[in-house]
Amino acid sequence: MLLITWPFTRNQFYTNDNLNNLILERLEHHAYLLIGERQPLVQVVTKLLERITGRALLGQPDLVWRETENFGIDDSRRLHDEQARRAFAGGRKFFVLIVDSITLPAQQALLKIFEEPTPHTHFFLIYSDQPELLPTLKSRCQIIRQTPAPLADNFRQQAEKFLTSWPAERLVLVSEINNPQKFVRALELACHERLLAHPNRAWAEVVESVKQAENYLGGSAGLPRLVFEHLSLTLPRWPIQKM
Repeated sequence: MLLITWPFTRNQFYTNDNLNNLILERLEHHAYLLIGERQPLVQVVTKLLERITGRALLGQPDLVWRETENFGIDDSRRLHDEQARRAFAGGRKFFVLIVDSITLPAQQALLKIFEEPTPHTHFFLIYSDQPELLPTLKSRCQIIRQTPAPLADNFRQQAEKFLTSWPAERLVLVSEINNPQKFVRALELACHERLLAHPNRAWAEVVESVKQAENYLGGSAGLPRLVFEHLSLTLPRWPIQKM
């Protein structure tokens, strides 16, 4: 399942069932950032581009498909030169970048490319869900985020109990959590479902707050406690009359 996070003014959220139609309708956007598991996102982009071009991707002159573990400044410079060239067929050009990490200089160079792309050029950046991307780079992209995989019922139940409790009750609840990562993933999934049911800026910010908390986990031994305290005090309590 994929969730497209539009600018808050759009208030529209979509699953992968109509993802291809959605991007086709708005193909004027030049950069798409797809965050999540690589293989499902690769399949989505492959089907999308085959539909756009009307043929298999192999051998297409106006398509650059690049996979690399670490995208560096040399890769950005090469991309800059490639996207500046005229399309062979005189139409659109497509660049698919599948990366595990991007250096800071490379991100800054990508930012310049995305700020002033050549006409009829579209970028699809497939990236694992990591916090290291520059906010300014993200702001130049249409973000397509993969929702978390379903979790065991006990984590879902803990997440729902957490979200319907008052802050003091939450602090007691999180003291009994034995798997912080799975618990926060369950929180994120629950908030995603709430966002789909009530698409607005407030719930989008709640989802982003939980996502940032998930990124912070895995550090020092005391970090989960601080993350849980923050979530306990800041997340809105369910049920909510209106946000």
